[in-house]
Amino acid sequence: MMLTVTLATSLLGSFILLRVLVTLRQKDALERFAIAPLIVLTTFSCLSESVLNPPQSFRIASCLLVVALCVLALAQQSEAEGQASVGVLTGVGVALVLFAVNVSMAPDASLTLVFGRLLPCIMWAFIAMLAATSRLNMSHVGIALAWALGVTAVLSLFVANAWEPCSKFKCGQFGGLFSGPFSSGNYFARLACLAILCAVFVGDQRLQKSVIACGLIILYATESRTSQLALLLALAVWYVTTRLRSAPLARDLISRTLPILAVLAGIWLIYSAEPSSFSNRGYIWTLGRNGIGDDWWFGKGIDTWTTDILARNFMHSEALLLLYGGGVVALAFYCTFMTVVGRRAARFQSGSALALVAFILVLGLTEIAWNPIGLDGTTLFGLPLLVIAATTSAHPPAIRGDEPLGDRPNWPLRTGQAPDSKPTP
Repeated sequence: MMLTVTLATSLLGSFILLRVLVTLRQKDALERFAIAPLIVLTTFSCLSESVLNPPQSFRIASCLLVVALCVLALAQQSEAEGQASVGVLTGVGVALVLFAVNVSMAPDASLTLVFGRLLPCIMWAFIAMLAATSRLNMSHVGIALAWALGVTAVLSLFVANAWEPCSKFKCGQFGGLFSGPFSSGNYFARLACLAILCAVFVGDQRLQKSVIACGLIILYATESRTSQLALLLALAVWYVTTRLRSAPLARDLISRTLPILAVLAGIWLIYSAEPSSFSNRGYIWTLGRNGIGDDWWFGKGIDTWTTDILARNFMHSEALLLLYGGGVVALAFYCTFMTVVGRRAARFQSGSALALVAFILVLGLTEIAWNPIGLDGTTLFGLPLLVIAATTSAHPPAIRGDEPLGDRPNWPLRTGQAPDSKPTP
C-alpha cells in the first residue's frame, strides 16, 4: 500500500508539472518574467528542507538568482504600476530587525554567515517591489507553489526512504508515515496544505484539481495533526468569511483580530506549556523562554540558539522565533505586518485569502511558519504573505480564461477610471 501511495503521488506530481508548463505557455512574456523568481524561490526552499541537504552555497546561489530574476522582471515593466505600501515594507522590516539583532549579538560570526542572513532581507525587498509595482498576483504564487509540490511529489519516488516508521506519538493508516523527500512528513504536509490553499487562485481547473488531490493524499498519508488542524481551521475561516461577504465590517473585524489572537496564543503557549506538552515541544519552549531572560526587548539573536540552547534550530513556535531572535520589537513588527496582510486578505471577494492567512497563523502556534532571515524550508511561506500585502497597490492584468475565476481582490481604480470600466491595459 505504501508503494501505491508513493506511485499515485508521483504520477499526480508529474501531471502538475505538465499543467504548470501549459499554464506558463498561455501567459504573456511579462507574466512569465514575474513568475520565474517565484518558481526558483519555492523550489530551492523545498530542496533546502529535503534529504538532499544542499550546502549553504546552493541556497545563497539560488537566492542570488531570485534577486537577479526580480531585477530582470522589474526591468521589463514599461512603467511603474504602483508603489510599495507600508504593509509590504513592514514585512521587510521584520527581516531587517531580526538581522540587526542577530549581527549585534553575534559579533564574531563569519562573513559567510552574516551574508547568508542579509541576503534574505535583500530578496524580500525585491519580492516586495515586484509584488507592488508589477503584474504579480496570487495566481502566480499558486502556480509557483504547484510547481514546488510537483517537484517534491516526483522526488518521492526516487528517495531511499519515503516513509518513516511509526513513532510513540502517532502512526499512519498505512503502517508508517509518508515523508517523501523530506526527513519529516510534517513539512511535506505543510507544503501540501499551502499549495492547496493557493491553488484556488489559479484559473486552470485541471491544475487546481490535481494539486488538491495530490495535497490531500499527502496530508492523509503523513498523519500530520498540526497541518490537518490548521487546514480545518482555515476552512472554517473561509466558510465564515464567505458567508459574511455582504458584511464587510464583520470581515474586517475578523481580519484585524486573527493575527493579534494568534500572536497572544503563541506567547501563552510558550510561557504556560509543561515540558511534556505538545509532543515534548513544551521542553523546547521552556528552554527558549529561560534563554531569553531579561533580553525580551530585542532578544538574543537567532544564531545564538544553536550555541546557547539546542544544537538543532527547531523552536517549534513562530512567537518563540520572533521573541528569541528579535524580542518584542520583532514581534511588534510581525504583528503589524500580519494585521495588514489580514486586512488586505479581507478585500478578496471570497474568503480564500483570509483562510490562507489563518492557516499560516495557526501553523505558527506549534511550528516555525516563516523565518524571515532564513534560507530554508520556511522561506516559501513568506511569499503569499508579501503578495497579499501588496494587493492594494498593484494592478492585475486583464482577465483572461486562464486567470483566477473565483478570488479577485478589490483592486484600486486608476485615476479617472469609472467603477464599471475595464482595467486600463
